[in-house]
Amino acid sequence: MKNQLERINQIREDVLSSMPDSWRSPENQLNWYRGWLNSYHQTHHLVRVAVCKAEMHKRATPVISSQELIVGRPCYRELNQAELQELHEYERLAAPALPNLNGQASHMAIDYEKILSQGLQGLLDDLDTRRKNLDLRESQSLEKDIFYQACQAALQGVIDYADHYAEYACFLASQCQNQARKTELLEIAAICEKVPRFPASTFHEAVQSVHFVTFCLEGLYQLGRPDRYLLHYYKTDLISGLIDRQKAQELIDCLCLMFSTYIPKGLAVGLMVGGTDAKGTDQCNELTELFLKSIAHTRLSYPGIGLCVTPDIPDDLLK
Repeated sequence: MKNQLERINQIREDVLSSMPDSWRSPENQLNWYRGWLNSYHQTHHLVRVAVCKAEMHKRATPVISSQELIVGRPCYRELNQAELQELHEYERLAAPALPNLNGQASHMAIDYEKILSQGLQGLLDDLDTRRKNLDLRESQSLEKDIFYQACQAALQGVIDYADHYAEYACFLASQCQNQARKTELLEIAAICEKVPRFPASTFHEAVQSVHFVTFCLEGLYQLGRPDRYLLHYYKTDLISGLIDRQKAQELIDCLCLMFSTYIPKGLAVGLMVGGTDAKGTDQCNELTELFLKSIAHTRLSYPGIGLCVTPDIPDDLLK
């Protein structure tokens, strides 16, 4: 546990040294504007916004700290003079021309079970099928087709983002003199090559996939009930000996720390554990406890972790 918390404490200090002031880093904002200009030919606003997001993720500079096991965070590098001038020009000329977007786009949890079981490629294949079955002579079908096109562009952007992290982790491994860290980086690279494009097979893959997708959504997206949708991967890895309780705790701690790399101060985002299923059966399990323990390990405002308490909750967990 001591070595485990040493890693978490080091990541925590790194996170605290670069807390975000806004939703997007200067680099991401610059790349978003570039995507906006390069997508001028798009005839539908929804598709154009999705293409911009995809371009932003595709161009993002990967960042992996010396201890991270879960990767994917904004790059807060300083822009050079030419980039700064370009960004200022976009802010002066392009920003006033952008449509005003009102309303909430987050404060929800997405279908992580589907993402983990099908992978983003599975969703893209489903979108292809849906588009082929549309009759574009009907107005409702046209509206659906626009939405599906936007989904395809956005999902491909997340896949490209993960691919770049796989390449970067391989590069870092080739330069690393510490054999233990080199092994970790090669594992990170293999995981990023697989998820979220394809279905997750292990607990580590599932946690990384969840983070990639949540981060790329940009917003106050909650993790839902991760002690439920990650439980299958945890149990399978325990049986096979691929993971133990301590390693699972470390990965959960790493996942929770990532919230503070991209959520600005003064907001609220988190997850829920415990509670019952639709039949009223208590769902508390080992992961419920591990997520609760991560609060004391990470010691940060994000994520807010809620515990659903039922009459059947185990006493030790409630304490």
